[in-house]
Amino acid sequence: MRYEMFSHKIIIEGKSVKTYGLRVYDAGGNVKTLFDVSSDREAVAALAARLNEGQVEPEHLDCVLEDFYFENA
Repeated sequence: MRYEMFSHKIIIEGKSVKTYGLRVYDAGGNVKTLFDVSSDREAVAALAARLNEGQVEPEHLDCVLEDFYFENA
């Protein structure tokens, strides 16, 4: 399992906003993409590092993201 941060732009109320998401790679090379995790690059980079360090399985990702949003609200 590997987590990787990526950036992309979205349009909000007519303005271009850079946001960051996560790509989740499993052992078989399959990818799950999560867009718009946050516009805070450092927070998403730290999250990806913690997910990789803890080898978090995808079935637990929703709980981890819930905690992330609570901590970074």
